Amino acid sequence: MDKIEKLRRKDFLEKLGNNILILVLWFGGVLFAYLFFLNIHKGIFLQRERYYIDTLSALCLIVFMFSTFLFYFLFNYTIERKQITKNIRALNYISVGLERLNERFVLIDLLTETYEFLYTTQENEHVQKAGPYTEFIAYLLDVVANESDKEMLSKFLSIDSLVKHLTPDNLNMCIPVELCVQGSAKWDLLSFIVIEQDSKRIRKILLSRRDITETQKKEVEHQRLLADALEQAEKANKAKSTFLFNMTHDIRTPMNAIIGFTSMAKKHLSDLEKAKDYLDKVDMSSQHMLHIVNDILDMARIDSGKVELESAPIDIYKECYATDALFRSSMDEKQIDFSVSVDIIDEMVLGDAMRIKQIVVNLVSNAMKYTKPGGKVSLHYLQTEHTDDGFAHFEITIKDTGIGMSEEYQHHLFEAFERERSATVSGIQGTGLGLAISKQLTDLMGGTLTCNSKLGVGTEFILRFKVPTVGYDVPVKNELSDISVFKNKRILLVEDNELNREIAVDMLEELGFVVEEANDGSVAIEKIQQAEQGYFDIILMDIQMPYMDGYQATRTIRMLPDKELASIPIIAMTANAFEEDREKALSAGMNAYLSKPINTNQIIETLHYFI
Repeated sequence: MDKIEKLRRKDFLEKLGNNILILVLWFGGVLFAYLFFLNIHKGIFLQRERYYIDTLSALCLIVFMFSTFLFYFLFNYTIERKQITKNIRALNYISVGLERLNERFVLIDLLTETYEFLYTTQENEHVQKAGPYTEFIAYLLDVVANESDKEMLSKFLSIDSLVKHLTPDNLNMCIPVELCVQGSAKWDLLSFIVIEQDSKRIRKILLSRRDITETQKKEVEHQRLLADALEQAEKANKAKSTFLFNMTHDIRTPMNAIIGFTSMAKKHLSDLEKAKDYLDKVDMSSQHMLHIVNDILDMARIDSGKVELESAPIDIYKECYATDALFRSSMDEKQIDFSVSVDIIDEMVLGDAMRIKQIVVNLVSNAMKYTKPGGKVSLHYLQTEHTDDGFAHFEITIKDTGIGMSEEYQHHLFEAFERERSATVSGIQGTGLGLAISKQLTDLMGGTLTCNSKLGVGTEFILRFKVPTVGYDVPVKNELSDISVFKNKRILLVEDNELNREIAVDMLEELGFVVEEANDGSVAIEKIQQAEQGYFDIILMDIQMPYMDGYQATRTIRMLPDKELASIPIIAMTANAFEEDREKALSAGMNAYLSKPINTNQIIETLHYFI
């Protein structure tokens, strides 16, 4: 930058000298012309006073013209000086910016094959400030981190290579280089900029070195994250492909049983015992099919972040023994020794009973599934801690003497759609989603789910979590099994699917209801408007219907002028099983929500609230 300012000052002094020379020549010419004029006319003007007046006028004219030129010169000088100062200031700013971005500037002369350090932040460089270009290459290669980069850079930095890569259409280029300086790794960006060339070849190049270590670290981290994301995406795609392949078998198995046993039941209608046995197997296969569908829906909801845990009173003893009752007959039938034990202090806590039960049921179901007859399965509820801040810590252990798991498979145990494939388990049905769902629900609860397993010995799952305690007795709702209250109650069934409507009518009539049907929301509204007050006791409303859906029909009913008709209890009955569907139904004005397929116990429990 000092050289640039010197050039600017030199240019200014040259201009100043030229302007002064012009001024002297101009003044000398004017003076000569005036004296010449006086010499010619000295005989004409004889009167002395007249001569003085003319002389004074001429001198005034000269002074005026000189002053005008001097003003013009000073004005020009001020303008140029300001512009030069502005340019110098801009160049200084650019210089500071470049110096902060780059550690070194080296001028490379391709004609003489020499180099010269123009600027460096290092006081003691391990190379001369100027010298043969080969010495600079050796100095630079000495700090390159690995041998492959050294070989590549050695070829790239040669004079011939630089001339080849730098062309009139490409006057600059950059290359990142990994260095090892005083035992620590760093990255430099080498930038080559053509600063002088003629029509034949490039003459001089400016080489700058900039430290990009932090930028490179971020780039490496970014690339790592992208690689991890790609790996996860590939694993997910592979897992889903495996899942679809497995599901072909898992879905076809119960479907084949449903179709086959239904056909066999038709053939043996006269043999009631055989027909009942076949229909029981159809029912069992359909329940398994429903379990597969529910697992898929649960996984989809968890992955989309649409699962929210509820906080309601839980009776730990009741939940424990409900699980015992759920599996006891199946365990006895399979000749498995099933033991349940409870060791707790706080019986009543706050939490999501359904989700905790879902995790425990998944784990106990797996234990039963992979344990052979004569084996053992144990379920133990243990309260490990009761804190002063009102939290109870629980540990639920599910242990079996089943086939166990290989160490390799345990690394993928909680991944979605994963199932261990071996001759031992190939005949066991499952989606590979149960453990993944259990793990994600545990994470939502802020708990942990761990597994200890040994192939051929057995498996132990330990669920740990904490929940707030309840400091008072919460009334527990009694089981509702009395269906006599339903007798002769009139219910309006709104369902567009004829088969679903037939099944629902049979179920409701068996409970004692008088059922009227509507195949669309608009038909249901007409029936309600034509009915007298108190004619219908309750409405079962499907959601997806062709002309008017259940949401619109419910809103229309709620806006009827007759307040009694407008307040008839409406229960959604739909295949839409997500939480947001339930919320949408309730916000439309429905009183409750049932997801299909609906079983008898589910509908009895719900209808008891409204009749």
